Amino acid sequence: MKRRTRVDLALTIVTAVFFIAAVALFFLLPVIDNAIAENPSGVGYYPVTLAVDGALALITFNFASIRYLTVFIAGCVVGVFFLFWLIALIVKKQPKKLIFWFIFLIMAAACGIMASGFIIASCREVTLMSGAKLKQYLVNDLLNMYSSYRVAEDVAPFILYNFITWILGYVTVGLIALTGLFCILTPFVSGINCFRKEKVRKAKPAKAVEEKPAEEEEVDEEELARQKAEARLISYVEYKAGISARNKEYEELCRANGIPLPGDEDDEEAYYNDVAARLSCLHEEPVEEDDDEYYRVTAAQLGCLQPQPEPAPVVDDDEEYYKRMSKELAVFRYTKARQEADDERYYASLIKELDALNGGKEDPKKEVAISNLKRSAAAKRAYYERLAKELPCLQFQKDPVEPEVSDDED
Repeated sequence: MKRRTRVDLALTIVTAVFFIAAVALFFLLPVIDNAIAENPSGVGYYPVTLAVDGALALITFNFASIRYLTVFIAGCVVGVFFLFWLIALIVKKQPKKLIFWFIFLIMAAACGIMASGFIIASCREVTLMSGAKLKQYLVNDLLNMYSSYRVAEDVAPFILYNFITWILGYVTVGLIALTGLFCILTPFVSGINCFRKEKVRKAKPAKAVEEKPAEEEEVDEEELARQKAEARLISYVEYKAGISARNKEYEELCRANGIPLPGDEDDEEAYYNDVAARLSCLHEEPVEEDDDEYYRVTAAQLGCLQPQPEPAPVVDDDEEYYKRMSKELAVFRYTKARQEADDERYYASLIKELDALNGGKEDPKKEVAISNLKRSAAAKRAYYERLAKELPCLQFQKDPVEPEVSDDED
């Protein structure tokens, strides 16, 4: 069970004990008082009448009376705590605890009525020896305020005539006060517990039963050795008995899957011939093929052995562009023709100079120089002709300067 429920139940039981005792004394005080000794001034009060008068006194709202104001403030305090408890139960959705709330509400209301009967309501009215009427209150009687009054000779108008009942009157007031105190404390504690986390009391683990260790039995070594030998013998017998069954199962599996057994043939050669006959991979015979036919078929199948087409020549876009421009534009044709005419004049003059040199004196050094000059001129001529063909832009360049050859020796 949850701890909070136990707290509410415990407070309810304690408060109920105080409340029941207070109610019992409230109704039994006049009876006990008359049972001990009869009150000469009459019965002190009638409990039912006093309870009704106390309830009616609570709704008079006579705030001018200090007694009424005291009871009213105490009732308001109790009401505030009861309201707080009710709100907590509603917010936390604990309708089962409303039973405790109603029980405490009844006890608080009854205590308020009894307190009003003791303090506010008048319990009886007596006529004094002077003829004056006197309303009496239980609280005044407990404070011994009626000892100076006389209703007859040497008779004071005590409500509780006997000393024992007078003491029990104080006990009743104390029980009513304790009940009211618990009617304030219980709503406060219960309301606070509603907003706290539930704590479940853990059950105490049961004490582990200590098991007494079993007494070690004496081991008979001879009996143990005999049992081990018997177990080994049984295992050997079972092994030997299962050999035939295992061999039979093996043969059945081999025959079911077409696997020949060595014992099926008389000799080993016949056994292997039978195995070869069963295996499909040994049935294939090699096929002889002509080498030329093989290579011809292979060459026809492999693309790398087929004659490959010659790759297309790589065409330079710039070269094609300049060729096309030189053919279409007249300025390039004129420049090319002029270049050719200049080249012809240059080479003609060069040949004349060389012929003139050939007619002079024979000099080995000159012959070597002339030969070198001719070769250089021919190489340059071939170089510029090639460049003129490849790069039309060079047609605007001036003719190369040839070295001059003189007859004088250096």
